[in-house]
Amino acid sequence: MKHIKRQFIYFLLCLVMVVGIFPANVLALGAGTPTNQTGNHWAADSMMGVLAVTPELTGNTSKSYADGWVLTDKTISAGTNENEFLITLDVRTKAEIENIVFSEDAAAVIVIDLSNSMTEQRLANAKSAALAFAGKFAETENTDAIRKIAIVGFSGAKMKKGGHFDEGNNGITAARTYQAWTNASDASISSAINRMQADGGTCLQAGLILAKNLLNSDEVSGIANKNIIVLTDGKPTYHLSSTAQASTSTAAVGEPDQILGSGSETNHDTHTSTENTAKSILKTGINVYGVYLGADRVQCSNGDRNCKLHEQSKTGVNWLRENCGFITYAASEVDNLSLIFQSISELIELQAKAWIADDPIGEMFAFDGFVNTPADANEYFYNSTDDKVIWNLRMATPVYKTEDGYSIYQLTYKVKLNTLDSGYTEGTYYPANGITSVSYLIEQTTQDETSAIESGTAYFNVPSAKGYAADITFNKVDEQNSPLAGAEFILTTADDSNWSMTATSGSDGVVLFEDVPSGHTYMLKENSAPRDFIKSDTTYTLIVSYGELSGSIGTNNTVVNSPEPQNGSLTVSKTVSGSGADSTKDFTFTVDAEIGGEALTGTYGDMAFNNGSAVFTLKAGENKTASNLPAGTEYTVTESDNDGYTVTVNGTRSTIAKGTVAANTNAEAAFNNYKDGGNISDPEYGSLTVSKTVSGSGADSTKNFTFTVDAMLDGEALTGTYGDMAFDNGSAVFTLKAGENKTASNLPAGTEYTVTESDNDGYTVTVNGTSETTAKGKITANNAAIAAFNNYKSGGGGGGGNPDGSIKITKTVTGNNAPTESIDYEFKVWVQNSSGNPVSESVYYKIVEADKKASSGSLTIGTDGYTFKLKDGESITFSSITSGRRIEATEISTVDFNTNTSGLTDGICVISSNTTKAVEFINDYGNTNAGGDPDPVDSDSAEPIPTEPIPTEPANPNRPLDNTPQTGDSVNIDLWLVLTSLSLLGIITLVFERKRYKTQKNR
Repeated sequence: MKHIKRQFIYFLLCLVMVVGIFPANVLALGAGTPTNQTGNHWAADSMMGVLAVTPELTGNTSKSYADGWVLTDKTISAGTNENEFLITLDVRTKAEIENIVFSEDAAAVIVIDLSNSMTEQRLANAKSAALAFAGKFAETENTDAIRKIAIVGFSGAKMKKGGHFDEGNNGITAARTYQAWTNASDASISSAINRMQADGGTCLQAGLILAKNLLNSDEVSGIANKNIIVLTDGKPTYHLSSTAQASTSTAAVGEPDQILGSGSETNHDTHTSTENTAKSILKTGINVYGVYLGADRVQCSNGDRNCKLHEQSKTGVNWLRENCGFITYAASEVDNLSLIFQSISELIELQAKAWIADDPIGEMFAFDGFVNTPADANEYFYNSTDDKVIWNLRMATPVYKTEDGYSIYQLTYKVKLNTLDSGYTEGTYYPANGITSVSYLIEQTTQDETSAIESGTAYFNVPSAKGYAADITFNKVDEQNSPLAGAEFILTTADDSNWSMTATSGSDGVVLFEDVPSGHTYMLKENSAPRDFIKSDTTYTLIVSYGELSGSIGTNNTVVNSPEPQNGSLTVSKTVSGSGADSTKDFTFTVDAEIGGEALTGTYGDMAFNNGSAVFTLKAGENKTASNLPAGTEYTVTESDNDGYTVTVNGTRSTIAKGTVAANTNAEAAFNNYKDGGNISDPEYGSLTVSKTVSGSGADSTKNFTFTVDAMLDGEALTGTYGDMAFDNGSAVFTLKAGENKTASNLPAGTEYTVTESDNDGYTVTVNGTSETTAKGKITANNAAIAAFNNYKSGGGGGGGNPDGSIKITKTVTGNNAPTESIDYEFKVWVQNSSGNPVSESVYYKIVEADKKASSGSLTIGTDGYTFKLKDGESITFSSITSGRRIEATEISTVDFNTNTSGLTDGICVISSNTTKAVEFINDYGNTNAGGDPDPVDSDSAEPIPTEPIPTEPANPNRPLDNTPQTGDSVNIDLWLVLTSLSLLGIITLVFERKRYKTQKNR
C-alpha cells in the first residue's frame, strides 16, 4: 500500500515537472478583471484650500471648521464601468441652516422686462407679483429694520445708421427708473409699477447696470444685504456700448444711439456682454435672483463658432442660472409668479452666499450626471460654463441627524476619467476635483439668545483616481511573409472623434502602438501602404479594458499587404509638318497589343481593345493614351491614310512603333507626318511637342503642371501662334496633366528653344528619359522635336528619387584609309538582368549627330535586342535603365577596319544609379591598304556570361530557450518561476527516493 502511495506521489511530481516545462504565458489568465482605480486623497490647506503636491492622505479624510460645528468630507467609489466614479460630497453641521437670518436690513431693486413680448396679461401678472413681493418684503418683526425698494424697467430701441431710429420713432431708452429708493411699504410703489408699458427690444444688461447703480448710491450705502430681482420672458437682443456700460446714472441708462445688437436675435456680443455684467455685479456681493417667464430658449446666432451657445441652445432659466450665475426660477404659468416672488423675499432674509458649495470638476475628468434629480433645480446643478457643481445647502434636506446634533447633507454625482486627454499618463493619480469649498454662516445660541455669529469658508480634501493603458503590437508582412516596413496604421475610437494615434511598421515589420488608453473600444486600419503595395481596407475592432487588450488583428497577429499591380501606359500622338501638310486631316491608327501571348481586350484609358486591336483617328495636335496597361504588354502602333506624307516615329526614320510596356512608365509613339508644298522656295519648318506623363504611386494624374517654352530665331524673340502654342515676346506658357501634350507646329528651322516646368514640388523630373529637368534644342527642317517630361513621386515608404542610369555609345573612325564619305555603322544592344538573361526594357534615347544636331524619344529594347546605326562622330544615349541591368553592345558592321572598344568588359557594362556609362567603338582603317577584314565575331557562339549564384537567406532555427519568458514579455513570470521550482523539487525528490528504495531493497 505504501508503495502504491509512493508511486502516486511520483506521478504527481512528474505531472508538475511536465507542466513546468510549458511557457507561463500559455497559462496566463484572460483579461477583463476590474481593478481598483481609486487612490489616496489630496490634502487641502485649511485656509485657502490649496491641494498638496501629491495624494498621500489616507484614513480619515474629513476636515473640521468653526470648532467642530462644520465638518466636510468627499469620497470616491468605482462606478459601473471602467474610468467611471461616484463622487459624494458630505457636509455636517450643528447649525440650523433653515432658521438663519443674517440681516434684518435689506435693499432690493425689482427689474422688469418691458419688451414687446411682455403681453398685456403677462405684464399684468408681473405687476401683481412685484406688488406682492413689496408687501412680503415690508413685513418684519423688528420695527427698526430698514427695507428699501426701487423699481426699474428695461426694453430699448436703437438708432439706425445715419441718425434714424427703428420703427420711425425717436428711439427708446434701454432702462430707466420708475421708482427711486423708498420704503417697501410706500404706496407710491404701486403707482410706479402700474405706469409701466411694454415697448421695444430686450436690453437686460441696461436693467442690471441701472439696478447696480441704485444699490451703490448713498441712500442704501449702510445696508449690507443688497438684492436684485429680475423678471424677463425672452432672450437678450440688445447690449450697450462701452460708454453706456460705464454710466453711473440712477435715473436712466442706454440712450438710443448707445444701443447695440439686432433687436430680434441673440448675437455673441449681446449674450457675452450681458453675462460679464451679471458676473461683475455678483462679485460685489449683490445677490441676484432671476425669474424667467415662458419657454423661450437662448442661442448664439452668430460670431464665435466655438461658443457653446452657438453649438446648442439653452432654456432661458438655465442661461440665467449657468451663464449669469443667478439664483433662478422658471415660471411656465403666469399665475405662480406671486408665489415665486414671495419665496425670493424670504430667501433675501438669508445671506445669499451662505451654505453654497462650489465643486469644480478635475481637469482630467468630465461630469457625467447626478445620481438623483433634485426636487428644486436651484438646490444643485452642473454649471457647464465653468465646469463645476453648485450645491445650495439652504434648499437641501438633511439625510439624517445624529444624536450629537449634526445635520448630515450629502450629494452624489458621477464623473469619468478622460484617458483620451493628450496629457493622460497611465498609472498617474489625478485629482477628481479642483479646490472645493462651502461657505458657512453659524448662529450659536444659548437659552434661545444669540451668543455668536461666525461665518467663513470650509474646504474639502480631494480624492484621486488613476487609469490604465496597454500596448498594441502586430506584424506587417508581404505575400512572401517577409517583414514590410513603412506601413502606417491609425487607431481611432468613437468615444472621441478628435482622438487618434498612428504607428508605422519598422524594418522588422513590427507595428507598435504604445500606451493606448484603457477603457475604450478602438478601430484599427491601415492609413497608408508602402510604395508599390496595396493598402489593406480591413478595419479591426479592439478593446482595451483595465490595461488588457482583447480582439484579433489579421491572421496570427499578422497583416499581409499585396503588391500593387504593375501597370504602365502608352501614348500615341500626332503632329504634321511641311507647308503641304493638312492639319485638319484625320490619320487612322491601329494599336495591336498582347500580354503573355494573349490578345488584349478591354478599355484602357482612351483606347478600347477588341481581340488585341484598338483603332482610332488623330488630327495634328491630338493624342490618345492607353492607361493602366499591364506591365509586359507588347504593342505595335501603325498608321494609315497617310499617302504623300513622310512618316517619322519618335524622331527616327521608323514608320511604326513597337515595344513592351514597363511598370510605372509611359511609352511614347510620337508620329510626325511631313509633306512638302511643292515650292522649292518654301521655307523649312519643324515642330516641337511637349508631353506630360507621371509615374509612381504618389503621383497625381489630375494635377496641372505649368510649362514655359522660350523660343528665339536668329537672336529675336518668337511671337505668334504656332499650332497649340501662342508665343508672346518669346514665351509660351500653358499647363498639362498626365497624358496631355501640346505641339508647336510650323516652327521655322533654326528656332532655338528651352522648355521648363514648374509647380512640381515633391516630384523627381526627367526629360526624354534623362536626369535633365529642362529641354533645350534647335528646330531642324522636317523633324519633330520631342520634350517628354515625366514626373515621379513615391506614394509611401522606400524613399524617393530615380534609381535609374544611362549608357552613352559613341562612334569614332580613324586612319587615312577611312572612307571619304561618312557611312552608317550598324550596332545592336541587349538588356540583361543580373543573371545574364535577356529582358525587355522601356528606355528614352537621344541621338547627337556630328554637327551636334539632336533628336530624342522613347523606345523599348526587346529580348531580341535593338539595332541602330551611327556615323563617325555620332552618339546615342539610352537612359531610364533600371540600376543593376547589364547592357551588352556589339558592332555588326564588317568592313576593312580594326575595332577597339572602351567602357565594356567582355562586351558588357553594368548600369549604376544616376550614372551614365560611356562606351566608345573606334574603327581604325589604318594608314595603308594592307590587312584584311578582322574575323567576324559570332555572337551566338560566344561563351555565356557567367552568373553569380544568388545566396539564399539562411533560415533562423528555433533555439532551445526561444519559448522561455524574456525581458519585457507580457507573461506571468511569477507563475513560471513557481512551476520551475516545483519541477526542480520533483527531480531532487525522485533521485533521493529512488536511492533510498534501492538501499532498503538491498537489505
